[in-house]
Amino acid sequence: MSPPPGLFGLIAPCYDLLNRLISFGQDKGWRRAAATWCGPLAEFGVLDIATGTGDQLLALARMGSPPRSLVGIDAAKDMLGRGRRKLNALRPPVRAHFSQAEAHSLPFKERSFGAVTMSFAIRNFADRLQALCEARRVLVPGGRLVVLEAGVPEKPALRLLFLVYCRYVMPNLAGLLSGQRRAYRYLCDSIFCFPRPQEFCRLLAQAGFTVLHMENLAFGAAKIFVATGAAMPDAQADGFSP
Repeated sequence: MSPPPGLFGLIAPCYDLLNRLISFGQDKGWRRAAATWCGPLAEFGVLDIATGTGDQLLALARMGSPPRSLVGIDAAKDMLGRGRRKLNALRPPVRAHFSQAEAHSLPFKERSFGAVTMSFAIRNFADRLQALCEARRVLVPGGRLVVLEAGVPEKPALRLLFLVYCRYVMPNLAGLLSGQRRAYRYLCDSIFCFPRPQEFCRLLAQAGFTVLHMENLAFGAAKIFVATGAAMPDAQADGFSP
């Protein structure tokens, strides 16, 4: 399921506000949680794919020991401008670079980054496997991929409430505030089209990753996947902690 052309440029002006409202203010905490999983090699640089307005880079920059360099790429130019202003406003300043690029064809050499992040992004990619293979290509050996994505709660009662919220409440609220109801209807529908966790873990393995960790946040409304490009014995992957 791919987004309509130009969707993210249309919603850029109200993107941050609506993210806060739609997630009940939890999305910032989810991004901080994702940042803690980037691992020690993140010190040498982090690439945030489909960075949007740069909130994941912001979470990384605010860590106790921020990475040496932060790079964000996105296909939507309007999103990038907003992200650039956020990072430039930080004090002390953090070295960050934003570039317009596609996840399926990253403009970076092999082994360029200690960690790669994707936050609420990969479900919108036309070719998820290709995007993951590109992430694998630019990671240093032992570097980590951290994927934060929206999900659907597993428990039936919560799943039903989530379905009602996503199908009726969220698109109407977001449409009222942004004037882009169709865009947010797509974004809601895309959550239900995303693979179940076990299926996504298989896709990660197909791209050459070893999955280290997967966890549900907010009863499954968001999920974190942590993987490495370096092969690890199962005994090492089990019980892995940030």
